[in-house]
Amino acid sequence: MKTLHVQTASSSYPVFNGQGIRKEVSEILNTLDEPITQNMIVTAEEIDRLYCEKMLHMLKAH
Repeated sequence: MKTLHVQTASSSYPVFNGQGIRKEVSEILNTLDEPITQNMIVTAEEIDRLYCEKMLHMLKAH
């Protein structure tokens, strides 16, 4: 997994990228200093069909 740190004029945020990242969601969320208020998932259609609902549930549960 790679992490890109993005800095904007008003904020900064991490972007996580990599294969199999869905298996690391809980661990990633536990390392963040602030709670997530917004998120975006970018993926292929096939992966979306297979895992999107599970991923959204994990994000909402955290």
